[in-house]
Amino acid sequence: VSTQSTGIQVRVLVRPDFCSFCSALPEDQQQKEIAAIVKEFYTTRDHQVQMKILQERFLANAQFEDPLMRVKGADRIKVQFHSLIKFFSSVEMSYNNMSKEENPKETHFFLDNVQKYKTSGGREIILDSVIDVTVEKDSQKISSLHDTWKNKTALDNSLYQKYMKGTVGTVTSVVFYWLGW
Repeated sequence: VSTQSTGIQVRVLVRPDFCSFCSALPEDQQQKEIAAIVKEFYTTRDHQVQMKILQERFLANAQFEDPLMRVKGADRIKVQFHSLIKFFSSVEMSYNNMSKEENPKETHFFLDNVQKYKTSGGREIILDSVIDVTVEKDSQKISSLHDTWKNKTALDNSLYQKYMKGTVGTVTSVVFYWLGW
């Protein structure tokens, strides 16, 4: 809960049942909607669905960051997420719990989740993650997605994190664009 006049923030933590995606959603309707949008954005196999979500739900200058890359702009985010369709035969996501923090300008939704990526060769990559989804209050659009992996990789705290992360996102965006993705 947040009040415009004082700027006081209260963090609301919801500990849902673990049985399925739908029962894991909190009662807050906006939180349900954001959770559903993020899940569909990550897991869809349809590039057109990703495009529609980006156009309708993201700001043009939105940012995406995970331990491997950082990109800014809906066009670059589009390329990064389209690569999921190209590189993985399936992506699944389930939520453990969700919380949110509000201030006068934006709402942060924290989606504690597990992501399962399957390659066409049958290999499975499992990421335990918290996604911070920032929604601008005026536009009600996503201004950033920050995906933090709890099961850290060898890339953490390295020169890669300090110097290459933003460059890799830009380079892969350009390469994927040239490939027609």
